[in-house]
Amino acid sequence: MPQTSTRVSDNKLNLFFGLSLAMITAYFVFWGVDYTNHNHLLVFVLASISFMIFNTECSLKPYQEGLIKLQVHLEKEQEKLSTQVLWRLK
Repeated sequence: MPQTSTRVSDNKLNLFFGLSLAMITAYFVFWGVDYTNHNHLLVFVLASISFMIFNTECSLKPYQEGLIKLQVHLEKEQEKLSTQVLWRLK
C-alpha cells in the first residue's frame, strides 16, 4: 500500500477528537464519583476509563477498514486522472 503524507488538518482533527474523548471521560468520571457518593473511587475510575477506551477502540474498527479501502480507491482514481492529463499534454 502506498504511503500518504499526513495533512495538518488531519492532525488537528485527530487532536480535536482526542481532546473531546478526554473531556467526555473526565466529565463522566466527575459525574460518576458524585453519583456513587465517593465510594470505591479507585475501582470506579479504573472501570470507567477502561470502558471508555475499550468502547472507543471497538466502535472505530469498521470505519478504519472502510476508510483504508476508500483511500486506496481514491489513490487509484488520482493515478488514472494524472495519466490522462499527461497523455493529453503530449
